[in-house]
Amino acid sequence: MNKPGLKLREVPEFSPSELELLRDYLSVTTVPEFLDIAQRFQPNLIEVLHTNAGRVKDLVRAASDANDESVPSADTQPPHKFRTGHDFPF
Repeated sequence: MNKPGLKLREVPEFSPSELELLRDYLSVTTVPEFLDIAQRFQPNLIEVLHTNAGRVKDLVRAASDANDESVPSADTQPPHKFRTGHDFPF
């Protein structure tokens, strides 16, 4: 299944071992998933990654910055919500 969002492996601050732990133990592979887990379960995330709060804070900052860059601005979004080029009639 293809998950929406920027892939964590595209964020250079994540080490291969961190990516592997996140994928294998938490099934987290995208930036939005990581940001959600980091916000709600930071103590557990620190334990899974075998690291400290400072490192998790750095990863959150890097993921957040990468996520901000990957979200298209209003100028680059198509004017219509549907692929047909038409708005929904209702």
